[in-house]
Amino acid sequence: MAGRLELLAQEIKLAADMTNIEYLENQTLPMFTLDYQYGALSNTADNIGNSYQNVWSQQFNDWSIGLKFEMPFTNEARKARLERAVQQRNQRLATRGLQQLTVKKEIYDALDQVDQHWQRILAARQQVLIAGVNYDAELKQFNEGLRTMTEVLETLTRLGEAQIKEVRAISDYQISLVDTAYATGTLLGYSKLNFQ
Repeated sequence: MAGRLELLAQEIKLAADMTNIEYLENQTLPMFTLDYQYGALSNTADNIGNSYQNVWSQQFNDWSIGLKFEMPFTNEARKARLERAVQQRNQRLATRGLQQLTVKKEIYDALDQVDQHWQRILAARQQVLIAGVNYDAELKQFNEGLRTMTEVLETLTRLGEAQIKEVRAISDYQISLVDTAYATGTLLGYSKLNFQ
């Protein structure tokens, strides 16, 4: 189930929603910044030696310190955006639960189809065996002169119909395996999917 693309896409959207919520939570907080700038190469240094000397003696012409504090009078717009993002994430979480249930149902339905088609294969094989035995018996009786060619051809037709049913059951079984692979989001054989 972890390989289904729609579930993976939903997980990516949920992760993006969480990042958006964290960003919007940060936007509702007051902002305080401290800035400090200095000029390592000030106008007073006329050569490299004087520049190093000014660094060690801390004589700079170009430096500044700044404090900045921002707090909005009302934070309603930012809180509303945050609340909208939280509601969107909650909606996606509910949708994820429904998607998981839908995927589980698809998987169980596909497995039921595999089992039904396997039972059809077993029944069709039994019909082929019985029709083959009947054909052999009719042919033997025809060779002894007890049956007509029409009766032999009728049993041969029944044998052919039983074989066609078996081929259809096998092809339906293979199709149901492909449907199961799609439902589980895997590749049969590669993922070593086991039906037990």
